[in-house]
Amino acid sequence: MFSLLDLANHYLGFFNVNLKLKNRIYTVLGFIGNWYLLYIASRYFINGYYVRGSLFILIFFVLLYFVGLNVLYFFTNKTTKFDPSPKIEKLLGGPPKQLIEENKRHRTQPGYVQTNGLFDSKIMMPATLKSNKNERLAVQEIANKMKQINYSDFDYDGLSDDAIMKEIKSTGKPVSELAQPVAFPFFELKIENGKMNIYAGMNQIDQQLIGHLTHVGLSDIETAKDQYDIYLATATIFGGNRKVAGRSSVIEELHKFHVKVQIAYKEKEN
Repeated sequence: MFSLLDLANHYLGFFNVNLKLKNRIYTVLGFIGNWYLLYIASRYFINGYYVRGSLFILIFFVLLYFVGLNVLYFFTNKTTKFDPSPKIEKLLGGPPKQLIEENKRHRTQPGYVQTNGLFDSKIMMPATLKSNKNERLAVQEIANKMKQINYSDFDYDGLSDDAIMKEIKSTGKPVSELAQPVAFPFFELKIENGKMNIYAGMNQIDQQLIGHLTHVGLSDIETAKDQYDIYLATATIFGGNRKVAGRSSVIEELHKFHVKVQIAYKEKEN
């Protein structure tokens, strides 16, 4: 049975198989292989080795129980209070300290993003930013400066390569070095030549143009300007280099940073 699982693990390693699918395959193979233990037990009974036969039957039922738990977890969305795994893990000393720290760091990523003041979420709306080549280069330049002074954690959410590999196999998506959006240290909205330009930078002195607004929600910017007074609520940066799954470990790919913008609006008075 273990040879069968080892063989499956060897060949599945050649492919980037979703972690849940891989566990389902192991569960099916384990269920099939477990019946071989029952065959061995029957041979022991036939030859008069009753103690050994009874031992193999006991092992068969224990493994069958755990196969049943795997079926519950990997083929349904149900759980059970009769799963001894947490108690066994606690008895063995709990999860590795490194994993605890990674999960703790992952959970404590801030959900708060710096804004130009405090706005009611009811009057905030995403906006579309259009940038030319130079403006996109300005975004990358600002991001590199933010990295140099450790303005935020450009560290793949604090995850190790092993944890990143597990997440990629689970979600099928790469992991970016800046997984959570972070506000630019400085950002400002300026109306210039009829355009609503967005500036950003490390501070007001070295601010650079990073693009102009073309849409607010589903409305084009001209329609929105006619009906509302528009204010820049927040401008954030995310993405950057990302890690993808290779054959045996993660591979880092060069990738650009992207910008998200939210505005606050107030209906114009007649």
